[in-house]
Amino acid sequence: MAGITGFLTIRNPETQKRLKRFKEHKTAHVSLWILAILYAISLFSELLCNSDPLYVRFKNKSYFPVFAFHSEDEFLNNGKHTRPDYKKLRTNPEFTADPSHWMIFPPFEIGPYESASPSDLASGDSVYLVFNPEIRLATVNIRDDYTVSRSSNFGVLVGKDDSLVADSLITESLDLPDSIKEAVAVRFRNEEAGEVEVPLVLPDGATLTVSLNDYSPRDEAPKTVRLKFEEKETVRRKLAKIPFDSQGTLKGKAPELWGSIPVDEQAELSAKVRTRFERPVDSVPMTISGALYRLDFQKEDIRFPYPPTLRHPMGIDEAGRD
Repeated sequence: MAGITGFLTIRNPETQKRLKRFKEHKTAHVSLWILAILYAISLFSELLCNSDPLYVRFKNKSYFPVFAFHSEDEFLNNGKHTRPDYKKLRTNPEFTADPSHWMIFPPFEIGPYESASPSDLASGDSVYLVFNPEIRLATVNIRDDYTVSRSSNFGVLVGKDDSLVADSLITESLDLPDSIKEAVAVRFRNEEAGEVEVPLVLPDGATLTVSLNDYSPRDEAPKTVRLKFEEKETVRRKLAKIPFDSQGTLKGKAPELWGSIPVDEQAELSAKVRTRFERPVDSVPMTISGALYRLDFQKEDIRFPYPPTLRHPMGIDEAGRD
């Protein structure tokens, strides 16, 4: 006994020093207690998570299925001597016919070999229409009088229909920097010029760069010069995520971004939302108030492994088990 007492009191000075350092290390000390508590809880895991009830009251008799085996025949008198499915048993007419019949299940009614039912998962009741801001790119060919000869997406940059930009003065839509005007003039004179890239701020606050490729003299002076525009940031256009129900109806208050979409296009998007409840839907590019977005239809489909839910706080593994 004296030997055991000596061992428990830890007389070794070096071990005492290590134990003292460990106690002074608060993170390690707290972590040890957390692990010890979790381990203690795990010893009673069958009382917390089990597909068998803790207690059953049936025909004035008490049963404790977690601790003892009871055959289905004991409850339904059907000649089956296998373990019953207690979840089905509690909805069986023979069980529900008498109000004195009842069961108490553990907090989580999932057994170790039982797969989670998709109906238990808080998924699929919403489709989210996600507005992802896209970088805007455009090109425009201009004549020497600065009228637009050809445009690709330039109208989007300046808040106009692209078809209405043709033959208009580009300077009516944009205040081009002097360095760009000089570089354009050099090219129309058919003189050699290097690549040019200059920052430009649109009236709506977007930051762009306007650029020209390098140029080598030709047999004849060019009839048009191409300008390239590229948006450098999309911070001013926040990502939006709008929930819809299975009828394609907006949940909650309509955000400003949704209100900027024409009614007929809203109807088309709602139809795609309804389709997304059944199968995946391709993204939709859309220009809204002069800004370019990619609209994605997101739904949290049920796949295993699955993240934690209220009924499955530790999540679900690859086999669909809690």
